[in-house]
Amino acid sequence: MASPSAEALESIFGSSVINAAGEEIPVEELAKCDAIGVYFSAHWCPPCRGFTPMLIGTYKKLKDSDKRFEVIFVSLDRSEADFKTYFAGMPWTSVRFMDSARRDQLNNRFTPSGIPALYIVDNEGVMLQENGRQAVVADPEGKNFPWVAFKLSFAERVSSQLMPRLMQLLPLLFILYSLVRFVARYLGYL
Repeated sequence: MASPSAEALESIFGSSVINAAGEEIPVEELAKCDAIGVYFSAHWCPPCRGFTPMLIGTYKKLKDSDKRFEVIFVSLDRSEADFKTYFAGMPWTSVRFMDSARRDQLNNRFTPSGIPALYIVDNEGVMLQENGRQAVVADPEGKNFPWVAFKLSFAERVSSQLMPRLMQLLPLLFILYSLVRFVARYLGYL
């Protein structure tokens, strides 16, 4: 039976990804990672071709330091030939190019506004860093890995969603309080 982390990752990335040799890697293996980079890039994109070598360097440094990190490449290339050429130089995993439905799903989930885009998630798919590219550029040695920008506890998530709603209700609560005081005075209770 798959762990909850593996099940969460499978719901996002499918049951397997591939390496540059085309071998399937079960997504369950990624559940052992502390962080996973979801890398949107394309062969035709000059900024991508500039950032990819930097990410490869950081990736190798993290692996050499026994950090549990993996990258999943999500190609935005226009052809499978371009994808294969570009991916051949990458040391990590990828979503299959032919699985356009999965690539579209990931694009909709992470909504990159441009490429290259790197998102860092934990082993359950929870977002740790929305701007992984900036994190890697600022910290190419990986000293601040996994570059956690935010990881909210349950209480923080509830309060971050509840507080704005309470603030919207505050004027209504004040009016209700004033009305109750007025009625109580009118009836002689105060």
